[in-house]
Amino acid sequence: ASSSSSDSSQDDIDDDNMRLVELQKQKAAESSSANSKSKDKDKTFDAISDHLNHQRATFDSLADFFDSDDATPDDVRPILRGLVGRALARMVEFGAAADASGDTDSDDSDRDTYRIL
Repeated sequence: ASSSSSDSSQDDIDDDNMRLVELQKQKAAESSSANSKSKDKDKTFDAISDHLNHQRATFDSLADFFDSDDATPDDVRPILRGLVGRALARMVEFGAAADASGDTDSDDSDRDTYRIL
């Protein structure tokens, strides 16, 4: 009976060891997957950062031009003024309607914009 009890205990230990080994393998695989995902995120972040830096450099190099009168031809200015005027009028109208209805969905910056206009 002692031998049978000993064999059973050894089987339990072997089963526990097998489970432990499987858990260690699973943890190692999860860690490897997490590291891979982290590296992918780093590559994505680097690509986005490079793109934004390129955009910044491009826009900065053209800022003087876009700040000059040459950027907007004379015949386009009345069109732009009309578009901006209509957009501002709609914002003022929307703000007044939101205030009148007690709309609470607008945030404070929207309300400040309407007050300025």
